[in-house]
Amino acid sequence: MKMKKRWLFCLTLLFLVHIVQAQFTMSSGDKVLQVSGYIVPFMNYRFYDATVSDHSKNRFNMDFAVIRFDGMSGKHFHYEVQLNMPAVYSTDLSDEFLMQSTIEWRTSKDNFNIRAGYDKLPFSRASLNPQTASAFMQRPEMVRGKTFNRRDCGFTIEKNFWNKRLNLYGGMYSGQGINSIIGDNDPNGKFLYVGRAEFSYPARSRFEELDLNHVQIPNFSLAASTMYSEKSTTTGTDYPILTVDGKKFSTEYDFTFQYKGLTILGEYVNYKITPNDTTLLYGKPTHYYNANGYYLMSTYTSKRLNSVFAIRYDTFNPSDLVLLDARKTLSFGYDWMLDGFNSVIKIHYFKRLKDGAAGPWSEDQIRIGWQYKF
Repeated sequence: MKMKKRWLFCLTLLFLVHIVQAQFTMSSGDKVLQVSGYIVPFMNYRFYDATVSDHSKNRFNMDFAVIRFDGMSGKHFHYEVQLNMPAVYSTDLSDEFLMQSTIEWRTSKDNFNIRAGYDKLPFSRASLNPQTASAFMQRPEMVRGKTFNRRDCGFTIEKNFWNKRLNLYGGMYSGQGINSIIGDNDPNGKFLYVGRAEFSYPARSRFEELDLNHVQIPNFSLAASTMYSEKSTTTGTDYPILTVDGKKFSTEYDFTFQYKGLTILGEYVNYKITPNDTTLLYGKPTHYYNANGYYLMSTYTSKRLNSVFAIRYDTFNPSDLVLLDARKTLSFGYDWMLDGFNSVIKIHYFKRLKDGAAGPWSEDQIRIGWQYKF
């Protein structure tokens, strides 16, 4: 019955898009609704060792097929809903059909707003940056949704100064990620808290990895985020730190620099875990451990070649109590812009690196996708 309802809902949405696709905007009085979206099919190929028999990761998939509804009522009230259709078919509960569902009140000067609903947490620049505005097909390991819940239910307060060159964020959330949409909170009933501060100069900074317009004046930004939660259950498949039976205090720092097509970015994230289960401390004389990582990235946009060239190094250590266990990756990206980033072919090659004497933590792989925005 639930699947049938989802199908009816999806068909209704597709019908609405068909109605408005000639203009993508509807208005009535002081109410405006805009409909947009994007589609990203891709091919993934892993370079498996000869001893590996399971090659199931070599596949074609739909990364995204998103419909976005963005509307406003009067000058102060805004709302946004984003739905990702491939998640309807997924058996993985972490695949989000509902990517955003928010109501927002803004001042007439747009320098203060309160947003409530299901949305990205204001933590980590790489997480906040839309995947459609990235040179790569996948985020760095430390912030791609395996180490913290990138989206959650709650509210966010945002205050801007100096024409949005200085931005402050603060919010309170359930701390359960996708399970917070209709599920209960952790048995202890405690919430998750997030804060972020951003400064950019001489112009406001947006969540972008690319300088498609070739800014003629050097622009930089600095930011820091913090996040705190205290739960009674531990979750996480690859890394058991999505939620922690104990305390989790996270900090993040990032910077960007852009000039004439060149962008340089960097980010550091640390998750301080104080578990109630002391076996996770491996008998060490401490009451906590750190899971941390960073990435450094550079992209260059060539208008003459309609291309973006990118390189990124990222590393993530799931526990500083365990040696030679870092997940290190060197990524190379090439984007061929057929129509800017509205229609672009993306090629992302992952080179997995060794950590000391330990072997690579995963296979090398290549991912090729076609991103089309409408």
